[in-house]
Amino acid sequence: FYVYHGESDYDSAYTAAAVEGVAPPPPEPIQPYTLKDALDESKMFTCTFAVLIYNPEEDNFLTMYNKKHAWKSSTHKLMASVQALVDMLRLTFPDRFHKDAPELAIAMGSGDYPHVLRTHLPYTTGKAPVLEFGSSFREKKMYPNMITMPMPAREHLACFLTLRSME
Repeated sequence: FYVYHGESDYDSAYTAAAVEGVAPPPPEPIQPYTLKDALDESKMFTCTFAVLIYNPEEDNFLTMYNKKHAWKSSTHKLMASVQALVDMLRLTFPDRFHKDAPELAIAMGSGDYPHVLRTHLPYTTGKAPVLEFGSSFREKKMYPNMITMPMPAREHLACFLTLRSME
C-alpha cells in the first residue's frame, strides 16, 4: 500500500489504492507517553515544534515552544496548525474537554519539511507521537513516531475543519 506523504503524493496514493483495491492495514496503536516524552521530542527540532497541552482546570489549551528554537517566518504555519487542531478536537470530542478531564499533551511540528537535526537521523528513540502538519519522511524508519498530518495551508488543513463543522 502507499502512504500519503505530502501534497505531491496525493494522486499517486489515490491511484495506487484504486489499482491495488486493498484497504491499508489499520494504524498501530499509540503507546502511552508522558508530558516529558512529548517535551523531549523538541530536542530533535530546530524550529516549528510545539507541545499542545490541555489544562482542565482552566478548560483551555496552552502551547509550549522551546526557547532554544528559532522563531522563523514558517512558525506561523505551526500556530495555524495548533489553532486548527484545537478547534477540531473540541468539535470532534466535545465530551472529552471539561474541568474534570485528564490533561492531554500533543507534540506537533509543521512546515514544508520537518525541521529536525539531520545529523540525528534516523531517530528511533522517541516515545511520544509527533503530529507533523506538512510533509514528512517517506521512510517511516527515519522518524518512526512522526505522524503525517494535512498541510497547514488553508486549502488543506482548514478544509478538514470546515468539513467537520458541517457534520
